[in-house]
Parts: sequence; C-alpha cells; structure tokens
Amino acid sequence: MGWTELVAEKRTKRSFDAKAAVAPQAVHFAQEEGLIVRFLAGDVVSICPPLIIVPAEIDELFDRLGRALDRTLDWARARRLV
Repeated sequence: MGWTELVAEKRTKRSFDAKAAVAPQAVHFAQEEGLIVRFLAGDVVSICPPLIIVPAEIDELFDRLGRALDRTLDWARARRLV
C-alpha cells in the first residue's frame, strides 16, 4: 500500500482548501485511467496494488497514475488552485 499527498504548494507543503475537493478529482481521473484508488483524509490518494503484481504492471500503474495526476494539476490550474 502506498499513498501520495496532493499539496497546493510543493515547497511549503501548503494544503489545498478542503472545499476544493482536489483528491476526489484525482481519484476520478485515476478511475478514468482504469485504476482503483481512493482518497483519504485531507488530499491523500491511496494506492493498493495486488501482491501478485509484476514489474511491468507496476510500471503501467505508475504511468496511469502519472497521467491522472497531470490531469489533476491541469484541472487545479484551470481553477486557480495552484
């Protein structure tokens, strides 16, 4: 199991306003990429791959997650959240 925390300002680790619902949007984009992820308290996105995952599948998981996070960043920028 792993997770990533989404922040509005990387250098200071400033959080997004909770009303912005950034993590739920990231989960939505990840689901469109075929991933099953969930958001936790704050803006944390949790990833829980199966124990039998092979290296090529891990690469694919992170490629898809990267695309979802890129879309989330574009979405946040369009709403002037970052």
